[in-house]
Amino acid sequence: MSNAKLIKALEAVKVDDYCAEWDWRNDAPHPTTSPTFHVEDGTVVVSAESGDGAGDYYGEYQDGCPHIDPKIEKIAEDNGFYCEWHNAGCFGIYPI
Repeated sequence: MSNAKLIKALEAVKVDDYCAEWDWRNDAPHPTTSPTFHVEDGTVVVSAESGDGAGDYYGEYQDGCPHIDPKIEKIAEDNGFYCEWHNAGCFGIYPI
């Protein structure tokens, strides 16, 4: 899969939007949004600092462990890529 196809697939993914206003008391589904990402030196880099749930290095919104949204990992793996933390603020999607 080329970066262009990977980007198109990422644009279609919806992840939890932790910055959106949400009333947790009524068991409503959590708001979703598309992940924030850019291409840097040919690598798709996904932000873990935008609050969109794509990644959470410190586990603040998950179980205390680094977390990459499983939908993003599946897109990567199904198309010959893998996800790896670049730093605490973002992870890259690299070809296998």
